[in-house]
Formats: sequence, structure tokens, C-alpha cells
Amino acid sequence: MALTKIIARGINEDQSTYQEVQYSADDFHEIKIAALLHDVGKIATPEFIMQKSTKLEKVYDRIDAIKHRIEILKRDAQIEYLESQLSQTTPSIAQIEFENKIKQLDEDFAFLKKHNRGESYLQDAELMRIEQIAKQSYTINGQIQPILNPDEITNLSIRAGTLNQEEREKIMDHARVSLEILSTLPFPKKYQRVVNIAANHHEKLDGSGYPRGLTDSDIALEDRILILSDLYEALSSQHRPYKDPNPLSQIFNILCSMANEGHIDKKLLKFFYESGTYKQYNQFLNAQQIDEITFTLNE
Repeated sequence: MALTKIIARGINEDQSTYQEVQYSADDFHEIKIAALLHDVGKIATPEFIMQKSTKLEKVYDRIDAIKHRIEILKRDAQIEYLESQLSQTTPSIAQIEFENKIKQLDEDFAFLKKHNRGESYLQDAELMRIEQIAKQSYTINGQIQPILNPDEITNLSIRAGTLNQEEREKIMDHARVSLEILSTLPFPKKYQRVVNIAANHHEKLDGSGYPRGLTDSDIALEDRILILSDLYEALSSQHRPYKDPNPLSQIFNILCSMANEGHIDKKLLKFFYESGTYKQYNQFLNAQQIDEITFTLNE
């Protein structure tokens, strides 16, 4: 992780906020090793969860299967309309009903396709619409099937992001696995902090993090450097299939909120911004991400 090195060197060279902190070559190497190994536990995380770019994605994106079911319903509506004409139902009324049905089905699919991407927070009204759509059924091979099966309903109803609760817990478990793996390795005494620095990158100062639920007094400065680096790189990354990279304004808005809520180190974040250390990482961002920042930390 390039940013971990950038922050550590910035702190080492600082003569104000962190003037008492001096890192040796071994210290820098220890932090580097921890950064390189911090996600080793992800070897136990299924690939489809790691790369889940839509709510319905498993081996493939199941939104396409739903599209086929919608097309069956549209076909059935057309058949019903044509049969009504043959039975001398008033053509104008039957045609209007048919056109409304097709329009509604197209709108339902467009709605599901949009929210399958997980780019916006689902409101209660949107969850209710998913439930209403799920009440529809279609007939294939003489069997009546629901337009959405229970697993599809569960995943489409994810409030934010693309991971359901079970998948989220699985991916969070990588921190515990990292801790277990690293704890078995015989690091030299001069690198004895590697395990904690690496394993603590999802801990929070208020104890709400994982895998150990550590609090402020348990989390060293080097742990906090990796915590900030991991968050910043995740928020700015252009290589996450499940989300677009955030601009700097949004990145710092999220980080400031986390600091104000007591999750991450406010002093470190303030140094990171005010010293301009974050700018050294701009080479890894695209031009569209570089915008004006509003930095707001509570006193």
C-alpha cells in the first residue's frame, strides 16, 4: 500500500504535530510488511463476493434471468390481447390494457436493473415496490413461477451497496483470518508489531471495529496509519468492480464524518490534510477525482 509509506514518511519528517515521532529503517520496513500482509485473510473469501459488482451477481448477473421472465410476461400479455380481439372484446379497451401492461413491465424491469447496481440507498417506498413486483408470476412448461425468487428478493432489497448481510459478514471475516494466519508466523523480534498493525486495519477507536473490537488505548499510531490508508485507498480506488471512485471532496467528507463520530484518529486525519500529505497520492487518482475539498472536523 503506497499510501501507508507516504503517511509514515510524512509523520517522520514532521516538526510540529508529530515532532516526537522518529522512525528507523526497521520501523519503516515493519510498517511496509504489515501493509503488504494486511489483507492476507482474503484468501478465504469467495471470489464472487470479492468481485460482486451488482446485488444479483453470483457466477453471473441474474438480472438477465429476470429480464427473460419479464419478456415472458410481455409475451403472455400480447397473447391475452390477441385472444381478446378474437373473442370480440372491445378492441380499444383491450389495446389500452395491453399497452399499459407492457409499459408497467418495462418500468418494473428498468427499476430493478437500476437498483441492482447498488449505487443509491434504498428507501422504504422502493423496498415496497420490490415486494409488489415480486407478487407477479409467469408460466413456463405449465408451471407457475414467481417473477422473483426469495434469494433475488433478499439481494435486491439490500439497502446500500451490493453485499447482503451474510456476504458482508463473510468479507469482514478476512480480518480475523489475517490475524490467525499472521499470528502463526515467526517474525523477527524487530518486526513483532507486524501482526497487530496488519490485523487492526478495521478496528475503530470507539470499539465498534473488528475483528477484536479494540478501543483507542489499544490502537497504536502505526495501526492508525494503516487504518487511514486502507480507507483512503478503498474510497479512491478506480479498480473496485462494485463502485465508482469517489472524488476528493466526497472522500474527505466521509473521513471527516468518521473522525467526528469517533471511529478514526482525528489528529492523524487533520495532519494528513493540513500538511498536504494526501496530495502525494494524487498520482494514483484520475483527473475527475481532483476537486475542491471542504474539510470539517469538530473541535
